[in-house]
This record gives sequence, C-alpha cells and structure tokens, in this order.
Amino acid sequence: MEPKDDAVRVLAQRLKSLRTRRWPGVKITQPMLGEALARGGRPLSSGLISSWESATTPKAPPLARLDDYATLFCTQRSIQDGELRLLPVSELTGEELAERGRIRADLVSLRNDTLHEPASPTANPWDFRDDRPITIICGSLPADLTESLKKYVDPDDPDYMELYTYADIDALFELHGHLRALNPASTVRARRVDTVSPTEDFAGHVVLLGGVDFNPRTADVLADPEMPVKQVAEWRAGRVYFEVGDEHYPPTLETGADGREILVEDVAHFYRGPNPLYQSGTLTMCNGMFGRGTLGAVRALTDPALADANSEYLNTRFAGEESFSLITRVLVMGGAVLTPDWRLARNVLHEWPEAAG
Repeated sequence: MEPKDDAVRVLAQRLKSLRTRRWPGVKITQPMLGEALARGGRPLSSGLISSWESATTPKAPPLARLDDYATLFCTQRSIQDGELRLLPVSELTGEELAERGRIRADLVSLRNDTLHEPASPTANPWDFRDDRPITIICGSLPADLTESLKKYVDPDDPDYMELYTYADIDALFELHGHLRALNPASTVRARRVDTVSPTEDFAGHVVLLGGVDFNPRTADVLADPEMPVKQVAEWRAGRVYFEVGDEHYPPTLETGADGREILVEDVAHFYRGPNPLYQSGTLTMCNGMFGRGTLGAVRALTDPALADANSEYLNTRFAGEESFSLITRVLVMGGAVLTPDWRLARNVLHEWPEAAG
C-alpha cells in the first residue's frame, strides 16, 4: 500500500469517527450529515459521504467540506431535538472556535498528506490533489470590441486595467478563486492567449476558457481528429453551434420588445483529458457559444449548491475514463446564468464516451 493510500484511509477513518463517536450516546447517520451539510437546499447524498468514509476506496473531500465538518463537530449545540444543523461560524463561542480550529487543522493536515494522489475524475475536477501549477488560458478580446474602453486597455494609460482585455472575465473570476481554495499547494495563474508561454504555461494543469472565436488554443484542441465535438462559430453565416457528427446543438435566442436578440439558453462544452504537452498534467476546457455558456460550464463544478452533485455524476458516469466530455444546456433568466444540474437528463445534450449498453 502506498503512503498516499494510507493517508486517505486515515482521513476517512477520522471523518467516520467524528460522525459515529464524537458524542457518546448520539447517533448521527449519513443522511443526517448530508442534510446538515446541504448547500442551496440540496443535501449531500449518502453515497458521497460513504466515499469519504470508505475503508477500501476512500476519496478525500474538498477543503471547503472539511471546514464544514470542523464547524459542525466543534460543538454539541450542532444537534438539537435529534436534528443536526450547521451553525454559522459567527454564532460560535470562543471555546467552540478554538475547538473548530483544532479539528480543522487535524483534517487539513491529513488531507494535505493525500495531495500527491494523481488527478482523477472521481474527485471534483477542479481539485487536482497535487502541487503542480495551474494555468487558466483565456481568449483575448479583439481591438474592435475594446474600442470604447480604449483608455483602460492602453498599457501606456495610467488607468490601464489588464482584465478588460480578457474574454470571459466572469468565468475567469469565478474559477480563479475556486482553484486557489481547492489547491492550496499549487500556483494558480491566469494568462491571455496571446501572452502564453508554450514552455512555462503549459506545464502542469491547463484550463482553456472560452470558445474558438476568441481562444485559438480551444480551436487547436477541437481540431484534433480524435475529438468528437466541434464548435462552429460562423456568426455572419448564422452557423453557431456545437457539432457531433450530424447533430447540431445551437443556443436559443428570442427577439425582445425592442427588437434586440435576447439569449435565453446557451450551450456549453466541458472537456477533461490529459495534457498533451506535460506528462501527468491535465487539460480542461470550458467553452460556450456565448460567455454565459462558458460561465455555466465553470459553475457546474464551483456552485456550492450543485458542485458536489455534479462531481458525483461525473464520477459515476465517466469512472475510469482518461478523457471525457459533456455538452450541456445553460439557461439564462433575466440575464443571469442558472447553474446546470447534470443529474437532469434534459440538461445533458451529449456525452462522450457514450454510455455502455
């Protein structure tokens, strides 16, 4: 048994011990724990908690979940009238906060011992579990789209703001902080596609944000003959869709009262596979037909209400696959992106590899 296997088993034993032995005479079941750790009204499944406690094939929880465990088990006030609940940290006493810190330090230390476990789709895909660098490569907005922002995109201007030159800023902002939180041992950096260094920025894990129109590296990956999904972005010809064989998956727009087109449903693509330029690294793509699709693909695995459920879906659906991809609907309401729930069949338009049988 390798050291990393020992470490993740010790963490699993510790988590199970907190649930079953923390308070003598108090029985806490996995469903109770799932309800207490619910985010956005959706409880964690017993299967997910079982995977964290497994004596044979345990999985290390995300760092944020260890924070929740520490908050929950630092005080017996977490259980009242047989109901387990997660108290706000602001309501904890000084003694409880100290105990929370001790539990958290213990759990995080155990989790850090598992960080050299290779990346796997069985964890949240954004939790790489190693200390390799992570580079997010975004498209560069063309000059005609930044003309009105000239003051802010001119490097010689005192008010220059580099992020104004990036495409998919919403998705970048959402993902960057999440990657840093889940991968504390890794350097996480953002690069505009026209500033990328092939030798430095492709070492480790690479994330490509945005579609083929603004991100040429996305276009390069999708041009691979082995890639089943193609992205067509011929805007003037009205050919805007993801393509798989003879099937087309376009976004949905409606005409508003003022005559302008309004996006009501975007289409996005999530892909994970090996990094072709760096052994043991990974390549991930989140690309939509519009920016909201790219953001939706990112949020599917960062949104506290759905990240665990969607990760569990990927774990079950693509277990053992080195490369996989999914085309998803991304609903837009009042201009806001709704995070897709991949457990709902209507949200998953295409999957690769296809399901056996």
